[in-house]
Amino acid sequence: MLSSTITEIPGASRYFSCGFIIYSNQSKVDLLNIDAAIINQFGTVSEKIVTLIAMKCRQKTKTSISIALSRLAGPEMEPCI
Repeated sequence: MLSSTITEIPGASRYFSCGFIIYSNQSKVDLLNIDAAIINQFGTVSEKIVTLIAMKCRQKTKTSISIALSRLAGPEMEPCI
């Protein structure tokens, strides 16, 4: 939803490079090289993992800014940003 909101703005391609949906823990390991032991230690939606996702995406895309969002499933859960 965040990517959709950003790209609705005219000229977004000047500052929006790409977006990823990295859902499974295995994808975090395979695509972003996040150590599975760190995921197991801190938890899938922890601040530590969300920060690592943002850092790894920024490195992978060679951009200066990256945003990562995560949350547990369910409408009553608050996002971890």
